[in-house]
Amino acid sequence: MRSLVIIFLLILLSSSSFAQKPTTARNTKPKPSPVKNVGDERQEYEDAVNQPIATNRIKALQKFIRDFPESQEKVRAQELIVSARAQLGDEKLGLGENEKGVEYLKLAAKDAPKPLSDRLFTEVVLTFPSNLFWRGYRSEALEIAKIIEDKAEGNAKQILALATFYLQIENAAETKRLAEKAIALEPNLPSGYQMLGLAYRLNFQLEEAANAYAKALEMDAESATSKRSLAEMKRALGKSDEAVALYKEILAKDATDAVAHTGLVLSLFNAEKQKEAEAEMQKSLEANPGNLPLLVGAAYWYAAHGRGDKAVELAQKALEVEPRYAWAYVAMARGLMAQK
Repeated sequence: MRSLVIIFLLILLSSSSFAQKPTTARNTKPKPSPVKNVGDERQEYEDAVNQPIATNRIKALQKFIRDFPESQEKVRAQELIVSARAQLGDEKLGLGENEKGVEYLKLAAKDAPKPLSDRLFTEVVLTFPSNLFWRGYRSEALEIAKIIEDKAEGNAKQILALATFYLQIENAAETKRLAEKAIALEPNLPSGYQMLGLAYRLNFQLEEAANAYAKALEMDAESATSKRSLAEMKRALGKSDEAVALYKEILAKDATDAVAHTGLVLSLFNAEKQKEAEAEMQKSLEANPGNLPLLVGAAYWYAAHGRGDKAVELAQKALEVEPRYAWAYVAMARGLMAQK
């Protein structure tokens, strides 16, 4: 009897132990961690880049950046997103969906990496402000220009490139501000002073423009651009002899420089060196008979000096080259008045 009781107790204890095991297992079993769907880095990048549709390419590149935030291709992926958005923006503007186009270009500018590579800046991002401004979206163009300026922070050459946008829209103040900003970053950059000269010239501050060009020429004495620009300012300021000297320096190194030759002839006329001017004019017109600035500029000089016949002759030649050239009609009128 006693042995039966012991066996019964053992059965109860054994049943209790087995009943508790599933509960213990459920409480201690770790939960499975979610599996991230990340493939091979190189393969995912190539797949994203080769997406033929721009919107899909953007999504795939964004996923690549999320999956591989430390990848060496991250910046390149960001640049490709900018290019794809620029493509979409151009397409929308071309289709007349202007608001959508503006939105894409703004996103492209805002999400562009900082710093910007020179290639992406020049070939893609720098086109945004002009693209919008000449379509009538002027406030949006100026807004994007400010975003781009922030992206170009610390890069004097990119800042000067952006200044050309303001130069195109004849905003002398902003052109000057960016030129001075670039000069502050790189004080020995001749192109900074060239841009400053253009800003002053746009604002009809001829003396200041001449000083800026002179500074650029100090830094690069071989620059034909700086020398030609300085000569033009000297001529505009009535300092004809100084202009003549500068033009002759340019032509001594490049006798085919038509712009410098035109400037030389007109400077010689203004310096009252008529015979030398006429000799140089004949050479210039033999090389380039359709030189409108020279024909009209000389016609003005002859009209102002009572040689109406010569003024009319040169103005007529200019009109034969380009009948719509307004200044030729003005020169013609002055020549006719001088004949009376």
